[in-house]
Amino acid sequence: MSFHPRMYASVHGFVTRADPHSIVLDHGAIDYWDVHCDAGAAGHYVSIHPRFVFILDHAPISFYTQKGGSAFESMACYIPAGQQLWSKVEKRRTLRHLDVHISNKHLHKLRGPGVRFDQPVHLSNSAGLGAMAEILAGECVTPQRSKRHIEELTNSIIHELFHLAASQTSDQSRHSLTPIVKAYLRENLDQKITVEHLAERAGMSRTNFNRMFRKETGSSPYQWILQAKVKHAQKYIQRGMPFAQIASATGFTDQAHFSRSFKLATGVAPGVWKIENQMGNSGPIIQDI
Repeated sequence: MSFHPRMYASVHGFVTRADPHSIVLDHGAIDYWDVHCDAGAAGHYVSIHPRFVFILDHAPISFYTQKGGSAFESMACYIPAGQQLWSKVEKRRTLRHLDVHISNKHLHKLRGPGVRFDQPVHLSNSAGLGAMAEILAGECVTPQRSKRHIEELTNSIIHELFHLAASQTSDQSRHSLTPIVKAYLRENLDQKITVEHLAERAGMSRTNFNRMFRKETGSSPYQWILQAKVKHAQKYIQRGMPFAQIASATGFTDQAHFSRSFKLATGVAPGVWKIENQMGNSGPIIQDI
């Protein structure tokens, strides 16, 4: 059976300038889009498959991994399977972009040392990726290479994106706060975690901690912690654990607090999320742009 991206999306303010072009591979698919964006154009996306987005114009686009959170100005990004993503275009413009969808199974075969697939990656500079992305876009419009050749190019651009991301992380790791937060969070998921406690562990004032953490992650410590706790809670929901027990296991005051926080982070109540994720792949398919 051929691969299908299974992309769910809600968009407004985008109009295609030309018909989209696609290539279907054995373990993935490539889509090339050329669109006009109105000022304030926006989208909300989620897919059951991981994907990569490469902006082919010179201006980046704003992506958000939390509704109402801080923006990542991206020229290239990796979005894990199941990760919600929001986009927004402030000014009227044209936009060409390449989307590479890939199966989880195939992506894990490409795993390199230190590569994690559970966290999104955003690159503000796509140096080294633009030329490869343009070649793949050209293949979508006018195929000239064999499918095997295209698959090798696709694997190469994925490897290169993770290589650039690892280099960027290595440069920042000496003064990075994120590992401190992750380690503390893993040990205290069932506790109420405050920004004051995190700042104290980092040996910083709350103000400086907030500023540096936002610079590193693109979100406030509160938003980041909430998202991490909700992701952990989603695993419990999938196991059928009662919501009251989940609230206790993830450090929320009570079930009502858990439900409010879950909806704030995901846009839907825990019960709705549970039903939607029990439906499997039977929902409508809406391809994003």
